[in-house]
Amino acid sequence: DNPSTLRMLEKAAKIPHVRGIELVGTWDVTPAGAKKMKKRLSDLGLECVSIIPDLFADKKYWKGSYSSNDVKIRKDAIRYTRQMCDAAREMECKLLNIWPGQDGFDYLLTCDYGSYRSYFRDAVSEIAQAYPDLKFALEYKPKEPRCFSLLARMADTLLMCQETGCSNVGVCID
Repeated sequence: DNPSTLRMLEKAAKIPHVRGIELVGTWDVTPAGAKKMKKRLSDLGLECVSIIPDLFADKKYWKGSYSSNDVKIRKDAIRYTRQMCDAAREMECKLLNIWPGQDGFDYLLTCDYGSYRSYFRDAVSEIAQAYPDLKFALEYKPKEPRCFSLLARMADTLLMCQETGCSNVGVCID
């Protein structure tokens, strides 16, 4: 059995020197529950230091979120991320960690590489420009869960950050 978010927070609060917690959007915090979660954290002597929007576990994103070929999916991913940005503001959290776990491919020559990079870049740029008071970290991983992730290496991720043209977008080193 998985412990509840509150139970995990209570356990984390007992670890010496832990003061900041990263929450996963929708799993741990929702836009409607942000104020309540901020109070829970405060009561435990903790603060939210980062929110990861869930762009990876929801099956609608199984073929990508910001880089999906489906414009409706891309727009939904942006809309959802904006909601998580609003939740972050409500909680006085200054960082969103973007992990595009499903944004990638499993077999070579199965996507239009230029388009899917452009879709992703444009989405991150749009969100970062809309929330200049927040910082956005792009988290890279070589092959989890896709065989070939969009942000597979630090170099890919640094280039993506640069291509957004936004000074509030950087790299998350996991």
